[in-house]
Amino acid sequence: MTAECGMATGTFYQYFRSKDDLIPALLQEDWQTVLYTAEKAAASDESFAGKLYAVCQALTRFQERYRCIFTNTLSFQGRRESERLCGKREELLSSEAAHGHLTLHASCRISAFF
Repeated sequence: MTAECGMATGTFYQYFRSKDDLIPALLQEDWQTVLYTAEKAAASDESFAGKLYAVCQALTRFQERYRCIFTNTLSFQGRRESERLCGKREELLSSEAAHGHLTLHASCRISAFF
């Protein structure tokens, strides 16, 4: 793996304790990208549909990249991150409803969950 990257094996182990530490690090970095996209979309002047589309695209890219292990992210850490993303969706829905751009037939929390 290190040879394919043009990296010395010793250099790899300066960043990761083992090969097993690489995948969670990549997954965490990509998940942070999803959260950043959600935060950026919520703060943008885009329409609600545009904001939702941006977040869905980021989630789709993440899920496609980690399809084989995506279901395993429901560990405690994964659940906590999932709840954090749900909170961002709730903030977005609340803001859009407050500005009259969206009518919800359930609470923001329940709508964000779905």
